[in-house]
Amino acid sequence: MSLEALTAALNAEIEPGSTAQHQAYCHIRRQILSGAIGPGHRINLAEVADALLVSRMPVRDALRQLDAEGLVAMRPNRGASVIDLTADEVEEYFQIRAALEALAVGLAAPRLTTDDDEQLTLLKEQMDRAKGDPPLWIERHRRFHLALYRKCDRPRLMREIARVTDLLTPLAAAQFIENGVHLRKVHDHARIMRAMHDRDAATAEAEMRKHILDVGRDMVADIS
Repeated sequence: MSLEALTAALNAEIEPGSTAQHQAYCHIRRQILSGAIGPGHRINLAEVADALLVSRMPVRDALRQLDAEGLVAMRPNRGASVIDLTADEVEEYFQIRAALEALAVGLAAPRLTTDDDEQLTLLKEQMDRAKGDPPLWIERHRRFHLALYRKCDRPRLMREIARVTDLLTPLAAAQFIENGVHLRKVHDHARIMRAMHDRDAATAEAEMRKHILDVGRDMVADIS
C-alpha cells in the first residue's frame, strides 16, 4: 500500500458517495485530531448537524462510533465530549507506543531503499516548516511517523500504533498549540532517521523508544 493510501485509510478521509454518518465521523474526528476541539470539550451535536447539512441521527451514530474507538466519551444526560486522559493513562499509552513503534522501525529499517530515504527527508523538511501551524504540523508529523515504519509490513501493528496515537493526539495537540514544538523532538527525529538511513535496526529501535518515552514524560509533566 502506498503512503498516500495508508494515510487516507488511517485518517478516515471522506470518499465520494460516503454516508451521512461517515461524513460526520470524519468531520468530528478531524476536528479532534487537529486540536480544534480540545480534551474534555463538549461536542455540540446540533452544530455538527447544521454544519454538514445532515440530520442529527447520523451525527449521533458517528459519536457512538468515536465513543467505541475511545476518542469521545458519551455519558447519559451529559452528551459527548473529547477524551480527557489522566496522567497515569497518558504515561501508560506512551509506554505502549514506545514498544510498538520501536518494533515497527526495527522491522522497517533493513527494508528501506534510497527512494525511502529521500521521501523521509522530504517529509521531515515539510514537517519542520509547519512548526508555526499546529494543525498542519500534527498532520505532517503523523505522516512522517507512518513513513518511518511503513516498510515493517505488519498491517495489524500499524493499525494498533495508529489507534494508540489517536488517543494521545487531542492532548498532544492542545499542548502543542499552547507551548509549540519542543526542539528536542526535532533532534530526536534526526537521530532516528540517521539510524534508518544506516539500516541499523537496533539503534533505530532504541532511538524511537527513547523519543516516545521522553515525549510522554514531557506531556505527563505538563498535566501533573
